[in-house]
Amino acid sequence: MNRIKENMDIKLEKKKGLKALLRVRNLPYLLGVVLVIFILWLVFRDNSSTMNIDARTISIAKIEEGFFNDYISVSGQVLPFTTIQLSPLEGGVVQQILVEEGATVKKGDVLFVLKSDNLILSILNSEADYKGKKSALRNTLIRMEKERINLRQEQLRLDLDVTRKKRTYDQNGALYKEQLIAKEVWLQSKEDYELSKLNRELILDRQKQDSISQEIEIGQLEDNLNHTLVNLNLIRDKELNLSVRSSIDGELGMFDITLGQSIGAGSKIGQINDLSKYKIEANIDEHYIDRVRSGLSATFNRQKSTFATSLRRVYPEVRNGS
Repeated sequence: MNRIKENMDIKLEKKKGLKALLRVRNLPYLLGVVLVIFILWLVFRDNSSTMNIDARTISIAKIEEGFFNDYISVSGQVLPFTTIQLSPLEGGVVQQILVEEGATVKKGDVLFVLKSDNLILSILNSEADYKGKKSALRNTLIRMEKERINLRQEQLRLDLDVTRKKRTYDQNGALYKEQLIAKEVWLQSKEDYELSKLNRELILDRQKQDSISQEIEIGQLEDNLNHTLVNLNLIRDKELNLSVRSSIDGELGMFDITLGQSIGAGSKIGQINDLSKYKIEANIDEHYIDRVRSGLSATFNRQKSTFATSLRRVYPEVRNGS
């Protein structure tokens, strides 16, 4: 009994220092302190970083208030300012080619020559029509001149007839007063004289009417002849259009025809580029669609040179995001 009592009465030593602090019941407090310290470190730590750079690459300037110019850089394509489509006014078969694509041409230079059998036939028909109407006018003038001469001769005969019958009437009047002839003879001479005067008046009226109608007929024939001549000249001008010429000074581009090729009127067979002025075409991202407008200033860099330009036209259609 005494031995057992001795074992039960052993005195336990009280833990001190780190051992006392790490006791199980103190672990929650320790974790709380560590968490608070970590949060304070995150809040008050120095977040700045350092980097070593070359001082020669740094430029320092004074900060000033001003306008902020927003620039965008795009790649463009230099094109001729004016391009004229090359199309023949008349159709035909290519008979001769005088220049090649890329050649420098002057205004009025013949580029190629066409041949049109239909146009040649139209010219021949128009010339024959003009000659026929001209001959008809000449024959009409000859006929009218003959009619005028005939009327003039008839007038002269009637004038002579009036003179003779007036003389007879006067003589019979004197004889009738002296009762040397019968009254019936005198009356007949009087009637013959008056009839001859009426006939002369009728021929004079006929001459006036014929003259008016002849003037109208000649005017119509001359107008018809002039219209035919105008039509003939127009067709001859079409023949000149078979020689296709350059309308401006420039460079011949997209010109691809061959001998014997049939080309219709108005067909696009090439273009002439005016090299006196140029323009730049560029696609701009649709993000800037509300900020890009005509009249904006721009600069153009080419071959280490900068040129001042301005935005002339904006195409509002959006294609492929630009």
